Amino acid sequence: MCIPVALVMIALVVFPCYLASEQNDYAYGTTQMITDPSLRVVQDQKVIDEMYGKANQMVVMVAQGQPAREQLLYDELRDLPGVTSVVAYASMADTAIPVDFVGRENLSALIGEHYSRMIVTSDTPVESEESFRLVEDIRQLGEKYYPGESFLTGGTSNIYDMRDTVIRDDRVVNFLAIAAIGIVLLFNFRSLLLPLILVATIKSSIWINLAVPYFAGETLYYISLLIINASQLGATVDYS
Repeated sequence: MCIPVALVMIALVVFPCYLASEQNDYAYGTTQMITDPSLRVVQDQKVIDEMYGKANQMVVMVAQGQPAREQLLYDELRDLPGVTSVVAYASMADTAIPVDFVGRENLSALIGEHYSRMIVTSDTPVESEESFRLVEDIRQLGEKYYPGESFLTGGTSNIYDMRDTVIRDDRVVNFLAIAAIGIVLLFNFRSLLLPLILVATIKSSIWINLAVPYFAGETLYYISLLIINASQLGATVDYS
């Protein structure tokens, strides 16, 4: 009777913790790491934001030499939620005017040999769900007018890509780590059951640890996730 009761109790604890760990709010950039109000950099940033407002800039690169498309993209970028300004050739001169007539040397920051540059400024934070939606919207517009010929760069877009890469790679690395540890334990114990029990125990403890920030309502920096996984999974052999 003790084993079934223990299994039920474990399930009641582990399953909610697994669900909670999957819903954690992770930070991938440095902006949410340095938040201590006693730090000079945080105090200075607060003064700057209060004086000038928040400004988050990203750069859209599109194939050069298609002024009509550039004008349409420019118009739609300006209408996106959160966007406060867009600096492009279309904002400096009529796109019907040839670039060479205006003078390329005067527009070298916006027009290159192969690409035109649009500087998009928004009032969104560098890292937030609102900012990530803006990244998706900008990329959709770029693909709409310049299929395969548009690129987006900047702090928010870099963090967005980092988040996707980390989430995707973490699943692969976790699977490979569990498989490798299971094989080592299989050869050590010459048993199928013991490696399963040990790996399940460690994964359960990882989920419990990762559930704590969720229930506490705190943001967890993604490197903490990697450290917890690496330390506890790596220690499984020692525990056994």
